[in-house]
Amino acid sequence: MKPLSRRLPLLSTLILWPHLTAGCVSAPKTAPPPAQAVVPAEESLPLDLGDEVLAKLQPEDIRLLQRHLAGSARWRLAPTATGLTAVLRTEGEEGSPLAGKLRISPDGFAFLHQPWRRYRVRLHFGKAPADLGEYAKSVTETAPGSIGQPISLRSTAGPDLASCLRVVGRDVTLEIIEESMDRSREMTGRLFRETCDEIKKVLAGRERVTRRGAVPLPADGIPPGGKPSVTLQRDGARGFHLVGWANPGEKGTVYARLLSGSKVVDAARVREQTSEVAGWSGDRKRHFLVNGYVPTSTNKGSVKPELWFKPASGKPERRLVRADR
Repeated sequence: MKPLSRRLPLLSTLILWPHLTAGCVSAPKTAPPPAQAVVPAEESLPLDLGDEVLAKLQPEDIRLLQRHLAGSARWRLAPTATGLTAVLRTEGEEGSPLAGKLRISPDGFAFLHQPWRRYRVRLHFGKAPADLGEYAKSVTETAPGSIGQPISLRSTAGPDLASCLRVVGRDVTLEIIEESMDRSREMTGRLFRETCDEIKKVLAGRERVTRRGAVPLPADGIPPGGKPSVTLQRDGARGFHLVGWANPGEKGTVYARLLSGSKVVDAARVREQTSEVAGWSGDRKRHFLVNGYVPTSTNKGSVKPELWFKPASGKPERRLVRADR
């Protein structure tokens, strides 16, 4: 038989075990907390995209809308490899030389700092181009009239979420990209509504077009001094904004040429970057904004800009205006 001293640990365990386990047997079970609705990390809160104006556009509506976009200072309508694309221009920030002036950035994006947001609005006529870059990973494509539509979100390198909404209508696609911390995508919803409202206002002028034979032109588009002009405006160290005012008097495309003395500088590249569908009117007192972006590398030395016009009728191209200085 083993000594008592070597049997005590076992005896102690046998004596204490009922006391150690007594509380576990009688402990009441607690109900789990109620489940809460959680928005998945990859989706926004539902948006109301119920406006169906994009689904109801007729061919004559498309032509009227394109005429408006070409003439409005708020939009830049330009040819692409797949059709035409209009990009929303935005006002320059306070404190900058372009404060309060409608201009377009090299990639069409605009910024807000209070709170911080990066965004771009485009209207595509024809097939939407596949030029989304990193935003192609967060595309939500839907039809007009969607109510309660969640938007796909993608985390960026920082704290922001990126989204790209494409509302595909009849021969036109509205595209809105937003990059911000706002999961609700309030700005995306607001830009959708504002764009649809603008289109409806343009279409409301259809009766005047039929009765008077003239497209109702946008109210903006009056240049400083009331005459054609073209200038280059420095944008920090990155490049220049080309800013012109012209009225070719007929349908066509306007583009820039940069001259160093009598030599045209980088003609093909500058033409590609500055080409846009011209706003035009039979009223020669009215002129329309032309605004493109030219990188710094294109503007070495002293250059003077010119605006040229290519008529849609096939007539020879002609110069509209040349800078005096």
